[in-house]
Amino acid sequence: MSRTRQQIIIAGAERSGKTFYTERFASKYVEAGQGGVIAYNPGKPEDFADYTTIEFLSAHETATAEKMDRVQRKNYLMYAEIKYFRVLDVSQAAGKVFKVSRFAEMFKSRKVKVYKMPKQQERFFWQFIFDHVSDFLLIIDDAKPITRQGVDDKLFQIISRKNHCGIKRIDARKGKGVDVVFIYHNLDTFSEQIFDYTSRLILFKFTRMPQNKIDNPDAFELMTEAYKRLQSEPKYTAFQIVIKDVEQPKIIKINP
Repeated sequence: MSRTRQQIIIAGAERSGKTFYTERFASKYVEAGQGGVIAYNPGKPEDFADYTTIEFLSAHETATAEKMDRVQRKNYLMYAEIKYFRVLDVSQAAGKVFKVSRFAEMFKSRKVKVYKMPKQQERFFWQFIFDHVSDFLLIIDDAKPITRQGVDDKLFQIISRKNHCGIKRIDARKGKGVDVVFIYHNLDTFSEQIFDYTSRLILFKFTRMPQNKIDNPDAFELMTEAYKRLQSEPKYTAFQIVIKDVEQPKIIKINP
């Protein structure tokens, strides 16, 4: 039986320790045999340094690769989907192009990163995750520019139905779901849509609280408590606030 998938918000200012914590969390995820990791939109080149970099072929590259004629190309570009990816690291697979149906099996116990894509292609990426990826941890780094205008419906499909991601896989892991991590610098920029599906928060020192009270007074009170306490705590201290699967939200200190 598939386990219930988790969604985590990790927040903290620059150099607060959030990226180091996320990388360590992801490594333990792989080591425990829970699956592979996809880090999307890494903030700095040195972040997620030991991850394999991949990129997805654009719609025009795909049309060319499949030698579509003019009519086929026009029809495909109207309803384009991601079909292929390219490996960019220095392994034996470097530079090679693969069908997306092979992604989950190729990287089932590995860590990959994908740099931010233009908005339209990003929508295709979210659909690729929902269709072809399961038993993975999806990390969305520096999530503010991705969600500040609202949550794209393709991304919302992932967070609201994360237990069912991978519906087009053709192996035993079909539809087994993904775990999701959103990383922010502060708490004033995440969407309430995201919070509604979040299991817990990991808060490092941050500078701004949500602009409006969230629809969970107990959780908001603990976020305020964490914000105040972190101002005088040692560097790299964090507080975990558990929201789901508890009678009421609770706060736990994570030592540096």
